[in-house]
Amino acid sequence: MKKFNYYKFYLKETKSISDSCEKNADIIINTIIPYIISFKKNDKKNFIFNIAEPDFNVKDLLININLIKFSENVCNAVSYLTNSELVNNFLEKVEIKFNIFIKDIDDDFLIKIESIILHELLHIFQHYKLSSKNKFRPSYFSIGVIINQLRNKFSSEYITNILDLLYISIDHEIAANIHQYYYYLRNNKKYNLIINNIKKLEKFNTKVLSNNEINELNILKNHIYNCIIHNISNKNYLKKMNVSMWKEDNNSLFLIILEDYFHKKAKLLKNKINRIDKKLNKPISYDINETISNLYTDWNYMIEYDPYYFLNLLK
Repeated sequence: MKKFNYYKFYLKETKSISDSCEKNADIIINTIIPYIISFKKNDKKNFIFNIAEPDFNVKDLLININLIKFSENVCNAVSYLTNSELVNNFLEKVEIKFNIFIKDIDDDFLIKIESIILHELLHIFQHYKLSSKNKFRPSYFSIGVIINQLRNKFSSEYITNILDLLYISIDHEIAANIHQYYYYLRNNKKYNLIINNIKKLEKFNTKVLSNNEINELNILKNHIYNCIIHNISNKNYLKKMNVSMWKEDNNSLFLIILEDYFHKKAKLLKNKINRIDKKLNKPISYDINETISNLYTDWNYMIEYDPYYFLNLLK
């Protein structure tokens, strides 16, 4: 299988934890959390923050907090970067919106909110680094948006699972979830989501597809390929896309490549977790029999983007 290497995503190693993100997330958390703790009725409030670091600069970062009384605790976060501009090395016109549904405020829920703040900030940091260096947006940014577009479109559990695994294995989502893991560990808490994600990635195996699964897998592959091709002009990237896994007509081969990719990502996640455990010297044991969460139960805590944001950047 000589051309196998051409099908692989790029498994880029990045610095595990951004000191700038951690420092500024703590500043944001110390400002916002007292407001959340004081919750008594539905309320909204805007906060403005400025970030000035050697490797990360943001002017007037707007954070909108929407507190809502609800039957359970849920935190949704949305990053708006569509209109962002880099002016004098500062990223401007950046907004984060939080919809926080509250039943009872407890330590576990506060840790979740705080870790999502760090998760969000890491995505802005990633965007800043790409913008400041005027780099071409990697494939996994656009694929992340396209995956969101396809959510809830498939009836097959197997194809739906592939969609879920594609999202959690994207490099920038791995980096953001590693930051959340670090934050939980720093506060002597378990971050079960990342452990469950590793288990999901490790469990993926190829199979003989039904006719419906073949049809839905072809839709998934063609949609991702066509969306990226339609919205990019970079010639080198176009060449890579034309020999990418998304152009593989043989679904059996495609699934073999995908299985290898998911298993490598699980290994990558484990390595990053071990690195953080050693850094903090606080390894937390996880029960191997802990139940893996059902498909899509973790989407509530996913960072959602403007559907056309990264596609527009690729033009």
